[in-house]
Amino acid sequence: MSDTAEKIALGAVDRAPYEIPYLFRRLPEHFSSHSPLAEADRPVAEATAHHASNASDTLIHGLAAIGHVLMQAGLNAEGRVSGNHLARLGDLITHMAIEVEFLHDLEFRLNGALGAGRQAGVNSAASTNSCGGAA
Repeated sequence: MSDTAEKIALGAVDRAPYEIPYLFRRLPEHFSSHSPLAEADRPVAEATAHHASNASDTLIHGLAAIGHVLMQAGLNAEGRVSGNHLARLGDLITHMAIEVEFLHDLEFRLNGALGAGRQAGVNSAASTNSCGGAA
């Protein structure tokens, strides 16, 4: 990430998924992952992609940890876990997973836009996205 991108601060670092859309709105209205960004827009795109990556990593690792705890609680014959609490945790995990999908999509599109100018002449079908699939 460039020095300029590092200077772009979120309103509240601990609320990155909420703040990211505000950074996203600072990008051109019709930005595309298939056309280069203007140099003036690159720091905002880099910072937003970096924050989206950090936020999605946090969610993924947190969801995995919750899953492990729930499996252990469910397999422990002596443990008493309320079915209502488990259902609410399930709803939370489902909701958070949807937010992670948005963050992955945002990161993919921003990285595509950042790389569009550098990959001039390269067949975009040959490139891959952050999940390893075709771009």
